[in-house]
Amino acid sequence: MSEVSLSRLKQLQQLRLMRACPRTVCSMNMMMKSLVIVLLLASFLLQDSEQLSIHRGAKRRLSSAYYGRKDRRSSRPALSFTKDMSEDLLVKSVGSTIELRCSVIGNGDPTVYWLLNGSHVVQSKSELSVEMAEVDVKAPFEQTVIVASKLVIDCASPEDRGVYTCVGETEEERITKSTVLYIGEGSLEVENAEECKQNAVGVPARITLWTDDVMQQEGTDLVLKCRAAGVPAPKMRWFDTEESVIKAGSHHDIRVLKNGDLLIENLNFYRHMGIYTCEVENALGSDKVEIFVYPTALS
Repeated sequence: MSEVSLSRLKQLQQLRLMRACPRTVCSMNMMMKSLVIVLLLASFLLQDSEQLSIHRGAKRRLSSAYYGRKDRRSSRPALSFTKDMSEDLLVKSVGSTIELRCSVIGNGDPTVYWLLNGSHVVQSKSELSVEMAEVDVKAPFEQTVIVASKLVIDCASPEDRGVYTCVGETEEERITKSTVLYIGEGSLEVENAEECKQNAVGVPARITLWTDDVMQQEGTDLVLKCRAAGVPAPKMRWFDTEESVIKAGSHHDIRVLKNGDLLIENLNFYRHMGIYTCEVENALGSDKVEIFVYPTALS
């Protein structure tokens, strides 16, 4: 990867941080913020168009924090885990809330799910839904994506002990990473766990599977994952790069699928580059993720 490309990625990360800045915290007024964004985008356009492309011959990791690719000439796998992972061994107390995290990076539209002692852990009905009959989106050749998942255990009890395995999977590859979870089993602790579960009136809204960041070739259709769980069932909202709510008919080339994912048709740098937000909420809580989309030039 050239120094120019790496420099451009740093600029994009700065742009992402600027867009993600909360309205109540940012000291920069909207006019100045818009001006800076325009200047940053202008700096990209001034570069030679060839420098804005991710060429096929340069499929390698762009950075340890973000993107990775498989180089056809090497034996490295196209799918790998990122650094945002749970520890190999966790020791927790009864009644606590435990969160396991996992994310994979690769191409081929990867998905992530969890096993407990070898059995599939289903967190929500939408988790396994691919929603392909309606859109027929196939993973494009020029794509690099990070997909993440989290598994939350409420009111942990000794029954929750075991080996939790994160599985990253595409049509061509499957990788796994396990975490051993140990939870105390004293009689008093067990009573506390049972009391915790009895007092629970539901489960806060949580996003369990999502696209984290993605670089994908222009002219293709892109699906951003966002799957949620909670009791009562959470309501979901998507926001575009201008922080406007995406509703039925509000965007001619963007729509929300039945399973909660977001479909962006005919991906275009000028129309679609930026941060999209998926937000879920129920009476007990809310959750949100931000997804950075960077369309790459046709190769």
